Amino acid sequence: FDEKSGINTYDYSGNLYVGSFQGNATWTKGKNQTGITFDGNGDFISTNAAVDLSAPFAFSFWTYPRTLS
Repeated sequence: FDEKSGINTYDYSGNLYVGSFQGNATWTKGKNQTGITFDGNGDFISTNAAVDLSAPFAFSFWTYPRTLS
């Protein structure tokens, strides 16, 4: 998340995928530089990436829950 502002985040792997903020997702301070805050009410990032769920793939992220309930 090197962009630090705007409503898109870009893939720098060479695949040219773009993630677009939906709902009230916002930029925030992250574990390493910048992160994204989701308020738990319909926030997500949509992408133009096509994932073949029948083939192996990886997805990773850091999470910092502010409250647990």
